[in-house]
Amino acid sequence: MTKKIIDKLDEIGGEKAIIINIFDENKSDKIIEFPRIIEIPSLLEEDGFHANQEAINKIRMCLEEYKDD
Repeated sequence: MTKKIIDKLDEIGGEKAIIINIFDENKSDKIIEFPRIIEIPSLLEEDGFHANQEAINKIRMCLEEYKDD
């Protein structure tokens, strides 16, 4: 899957992709970072009602990085 995402980024001239899952079905809850891909396993906590603050912060940091582009 990573190769497919990198190929798509190259095709469209993209710099970075953020893959965000709403619920973590695999219970990994670890944000995975590659040079051009950030994978967020769960936007919501296990209860399904509360936001995963670590995920929100990571998205915010990534968007700030590209804000002026």
